[in-house]
Amino acid sequence: FKGWVDIDAPDDPYDEKIWEELAKFLDGEHTFAGGRYGMARELTQRKLDFLEPLSLGEVCHMVQLAIQHRRLIVYHRKMLKPIQTVLCQLSPGEGAAGDAEGEDIKDMDDLCTVLFRMLVRHPQGIRLCRMKQMIKHELSRNLSEMAFQCTKLIELFNQEPLSTTFVLDTETDGKSIYVRMGRPDNFSDHVKHLLATANSTEGKQPPPST
Repeated sequence: FKGWVDIDAPDDPYDEKIWEELAKFLDGEHTFAGGRYGMARELTQRKLDFLEPLSLGEVCHMVQLAIQHRRLIVYHRKMLKPIQTVLCQLSPGEGAAGDAEGEDIKDMDDLCTVLFRMLVRHPQGIRLCRMKQMIKHELSRNLSEMAFQCTKLIELFNQEPLSTTFVLDTETDGKSIYVRMGRPDNFSDHVKHLLATANSTEGKQPPPST
């Protein structure tokens, strides 16, 4: 019926002025519990003028678009928060509570090289859920998916050059996802150069302690 809204639909029918007002509203210390529906319900209860014409379903759809496409909000510690708030909380690094040492991974080339180095050390593959900790522990590098405007680690592997360089395999239990290297003969010349750099660097490094 007419009032039904597909909150997972990728199309964005909402006026740009509404998005601008939402972005202004989110420019502060906001946190929302209860996932996208909880956030939509709270926004509706606040009686914000710019959202007044929209139904709860439409606000929920906007929240989903704000997460998936607009990158205005992200899940952080089981709460929805404005991405700028989270990025500020992450600096100078999520690992500050423990070992504050470690250089942030700054771009895709840097990330590619780091992943190549890890896969030289672990040719059987790296569990996605442990990848950040392993990179931190073995290479003293910090990886934040939000620095790449991603809300989840797995989304990094949808971006080039990672999507054509690495393979995500699900183990037989269907739960563990492993990151493995693709076929080097299919790599671009640029990526082959990154792999050569990683191999050269690892050739000078002692094997990791177990």
